[in-house]
Amino acid sequence: MTKSRLTNSIYYILLALLLFPAIQPLLAGDFTCGYDNTFHLWRAVETEHLLRQGVLFSRWSPDMAHGYGYPLSNFAAPASACAVALLRLIGLPWAWALNLTFILGWALSVYAMYLLASDLFDRYAGLAAAVLYGYVPFHAYDVFYRGGLSQSVAWFLPPLILWALRRADRRAGFAVAALGAAGLILTHNAFALLFAPILVAYLPLAGYERNKKTLVWGGLALLVGLGLSAFFWLPALLELGFVHSERLGGGWVFDYANNFLPLSQLFALPRNADPSLINDWPARGLGLVPALLALAGLLALRDRARRPTVAFFAFILVGCLFLILPVSQPVWDAIPLLQRVQFPWRLVGPAALCAAILTGAAVSRLSLAVSRLLPERPHLSDLVPAAAVLLVILPHLGWFYPDHCSPPTDTSIAGMIAWERATDTLGTTAKGEYLPGWVHQMPQDPALDAAYAAGESVVRLSPESLPEGAHVIRAEYGPLDAVIELESRVPFQARYLAFYYPGWRVTVDGALVPITPTDPDGLISFDVPPGRHIIRVRFGETLLRLVADIISFLSLIALLVIILLPRITLHVLRFTHHISRFTFCVTLITALFLVALALNLSPYLRGPDDWRWAYAIPGRPDHLWLPALALVLYLILAFVWVRQVTKREDSHTWRRRVLLLALVVAVPIIQASLMNVDCLRSLFYRTVSAGSSGVFSVGSAIEDAGDFLRRYPALMPALPVHPQRYPPGLSLLFYLARRLLEKMPALADALGFYLRRYQCHDLSLMRLSNATIGSAAIQMALPLLSGLVLLPLYGLARRVYGQRIAAWVVALYPLVSSFSLWAGRWEQFYPLLACTAWYFFHIGLTESRRSALLAAGFTLSIASLLNFSVLALLLPLGLFALFWLIAHPDRYRRHWRRLVADALLFCLGLASLWIIYQLAFGVGLLDIWRVSMSYHLGLNRSYWTWLFYHLYDFFVFLGIPLALLFVVASIKAVRDLFRFAKRHTPSAIDPLTLGFASGLLLLDLSGVARGEVARVWIFLTPFAALIAARGLARLRLGRRGFFLVACLLALQLFTFNTFLRVVTTGLDDPPSRAHIFAPPPIAHPLDARFSADGADAIALLGYDLEPESPAPGDTLRLTLYWQALRPLTRPYNVFTHLLNLEGQLVGQQDNMPLRDTAPTTCWLPGEIIADPYDIPIDPQTLPGDHVLATGFYFWMTGERLPVSGSAAATDDRILLPPISIGAR
Repeated sequence: MTKSRLTNSIYYILLALLLFPAIQPLLAGDFTCGYDNTFHLWRAVETEHLLRQGVLFSRWSPDMAHGYGYPLSNFAAPASACAVALLRLIGLPWAWALNLTFILGWALSVYAMYLLASDLFDRYAGLAAAVLYGYVPFHAYDVFYRGGLSQSVAWFLPPLILWALRRADRRAGFAVAALGAAGLILTHNAFALLFAPILVAYLPLAGYERNKKTLVWGGLALLVGLGLSAFFWLPALLELGFVHSERLGGGWVFDYANNFLPLSQLFALPRNADPSLINDWPARGLGLVPALLALAGLLALRDRARRPTVAFFAFILVGCLFLILPVSQPVWDAIPLLQRVQFPWRLVGPAALCAAILTGAAVSRLSLAVSRLLPERPHLSDLVPAAAVLLVILPHLGWFYPDHCSPPTDTSIAGMIAWERATDTLGTTAKGEYLPGWVHQMPQDPALDAAYAAGESVVRLSPESLPEGAHVIRAEYGPLDAVIELESRVPFQARYLAFYYPGWRVTVDGALVPITPTDPDGLISFDVPPGRHIIRVRFGETLLRLVADIISFLSLIALLVIILLPRITLHVLRFTHHISRFTFCVTLITALFLVALALNLSPYLRGPDDWRWAYAIPGRPDHLWLPALALVLYLILAFVWVRQVTKREDSHTWRRRVLLLALVVAVPIIQASLMNVDCLRSLFYRTVSAGSSGVFSVGSAIEDAGDFLRRYPALMPALPVHPQRYPPGLSLLFYLARRLLEKMPALADALGFYLRRYQCHDLSLMRLSNATIGSAAIQMALPLLSGLVLLPLYGLARRVYGQRIAAWVVALYPLVSSFSLWAGRWEQFYPLLACTAWYFFHIGLTESRRSALLAAGFTLSIASLLNFSVLALLLPLGLFALFWLIAHPDRYRRHWRRLVADALLFCLGLASLWIIYQLAFGVGLLDIWRVSMSYHLGLNRSYWTWLFYHLYDFFVFLGIPLALLFVVASIKAVRDLFRFAKRHTPSAIDPLTLGFASGLLLLDLSGVARGEVARVWIFLTPFAALIAARGLARLRLGRRGFFLVACLLALQLFTFNTFLRVVTTGLDDPPSRAHIFAPPPIAHPLDARFSADGADAIALLGYDLEPESPAPGDTLRLTLYWQALRPLTRPYNVFTHLLNLEGQLVGQQDNMPLRDTAPTTCWLPGEIIADPYDIPIDPQTLPGDHVLATGFYFWMTGERLPVSGSAAATDDRILLPPISIGAR
């Protein structure tokens, strides 16, 4: 250990010893009698309760305000409550957890002040300043007598931030400053407001004393800290209109005009340090001794080096003292923002910080003077800080003997609600100022109160509130959400027992329904139509909060990049110095467009009136971190790839190949992250949904492939919407996959059973075989193939434009929105075929290789058998050939026959598969084309509207930066064409840009497209991206321009994925339920087994029955306990029949298990299902013995499952022991 570190360690130990007299009242198992202690305790209790349920942060406190909920953490800084809750989670009692948080905040404030004053002056100054900061009377008042946990914890952050700002040009200092600024906002709102001007004003002084970099990086650190905490302060500031914020300034106690301090309190005299006395509350002031010591600090003004610092803090101190006195009231009256502080005496906190620093300056100056006056006795200078420390501690010891009070005996959620009622307090705020504005009267619900009092699960949709005939089938309640399945014969308005506040969302069967707050109690209410429905209620983020969350997340990314990747930071700074007007405009246009889209400022940004992309605020913002992380990691990979490939030397070719392979592998990873946590579920939904694609349902119905292909034109009108326009290739792929899986039953069962669980409640899907369901894997695997498009794209780009542009385009293309958002759709496969075809065509045209032309035509033939839209590529491909021939007239001028032969060979490849189809089945391209176009062109879309929106749709989903670069490259290519016309310079022509751009324009003018070309024209996007990369090169923006474009594309892809729903399947998740595997207690055990597909599949473990001795007209409540022995491929119904001894039916109930919510296809092997049935007994039933019969049957055929066991009957049913029905 170095001498400096040893000295610091000694000072740290000394400070701990000196602080002990101050903190010793907190070393107890009870509270000091601070009037806010209980408020902070209950906040921590609610936070701990949410943490135990897996909720890390919630703006909504569901158990406050008598259990109806309160948006506490949307407005009150949550950090201190989280600290207490975490200490409770490790096992500390509540009193110790609260007191220890006070101690930690107090100790950290002393050490932070020591760091700051030592850095400004010397260690003597640090010691004196730290002790004064810890012993100032207002600090004791804040901890012991006010119990202001949040404010007292926040004391350590301002000196820590000031210390970090002085070294913000270093990574550690930058990180501490940014995190400290965010922590101050998240710890105490008012303290952050008070200290913000001081921190900002200190920046120029830090820059003057250190260097200019300190000023720049310090300002950036504060901005990053502001961004890190934006998720809290931005909604807190802009949502005050949603609550009763008018109560914040109401009442005598909270009126700032009644909270100024007189001089006698502000400069209070020391008190008698007699612990035997019943101490009164200390004055809320600075104290006379600290004020005099601060005044002595003005002596340091004589030191020129320290003069700016001393003058700055002296000026701040005078300003704070002025604002605390009544004479400053006109200033408070004139500044509304200052009134948000509520209490002028809160400014004693900033005043104490300034007084501590000035005291340190005085001690440093005096100790230096003593050492100069008595150089032969240097140790006498040690007496100066010792005297200052004693002068601070001894007069103030009287403040540190507060009274103690016992904590609440019941610290449960029920205890919190009881405390609220007893103290007439809501949500641990003095006046209920954050109560939602829709609440004008507190509701009363005895059932809710009883559930909280008993510690039971809280039911927020009371069955008693439902209309007659309506009943709840199942209900699952979480702290912030609920899933309720109910059935009603009539429509009604449901009343959910939680206060309405923006962020609550209700869906009925997946459809969002409006919420109407009840009047006057402000509860959530919504309309429920008749029938059986699944209702989901959830509290989540609004658009404003989501934007704030994104700001905080991006700020965190920026902080990590600056801290962990200094070289990237250096490149970013260099980039900002070389930014051009074009890149600035691109950035500005992209940012403005994305903000407008995210805020949904105009629906026309998403399309015209007759069709537009769906907009939605994400229901699970906590899932956004995964795509954001994937995109950031991909940007790093892309940057490394471009830097490696664009090096001039040709060594390390293997590195380039490895990096290119990494880009290919990264494509499906990005697309998987964009879908959701369970990407396989999304891929399966996109495959089997008739509304999303429809080809799976067509392929699953094919029995005879030859007959299907032969009669395909006649079958097309009866197909779903999309397959009506498709050739038979896609449906045939599913058929071939099914036939292949039928030959491998083990693989078919593994795939089928795994995929069934995603739609196990879809009865039409469940009737399909495992091989049919497993065939969905060929479409689900498309993201794995989509990355291969980079290989032909790279080869084409390198041949046409060179290595650098090729490297750029393959790195940018995975970030194209239209390519990545339609993962798992067949449209995503077509860019691979289109790029391959153009690659072969380019080789065949430029190198006169007929085999390549034949391969290009054959590739397009394959594509046309899958989708006719790919044939649109022929137009830009032909124009490319035309412009290339114009640029190279000598190649074919003398060999026109060769040109014709090449064209015929290409056409032969293009028609090859269709010729085979015609010869084999007697059906040709024209037969299918005619039917397809009759449906496609039958879509009535306004030509003039879509003349604009086709190109708009295509380029917006291509990416705003790429669209602008595409325009630049096209304009330059046209200009070069005119130059060629004048000078006949072949190298001036860019055939690919001219051919593609003109072809795209002609496609738009032709009107053959019918909307949503962002999806339909995905196969054209690789060439548009290639031309955009060409534009990037022609503007000479280099790697900096590439990195900017890549970042903007990633941001656009993230925004589109967050706010747009480009793929809708119309499928719902299976009903959620708990899976039980441990056998419950069963009143009547049985042993019976049902077999399916030749093997035991279901066991009946027993049953419960109530009442044991029923009467006619009663309802038998039968619970059957099933156990799944293996996965099932069919959804079976259960029958329960009550029979008399003659076999006549006197009561029954038939349905799927768990009242139709748990089809047997949803059962997991080993799972136990408690299946209830209510069997009404016919009132005309004669008394006597009766039997209950039960079993399974398939709903489509009525066929029963065979049963074995002691209770099995001969007709595939189980007979339960007889029951006696008595007379009524």
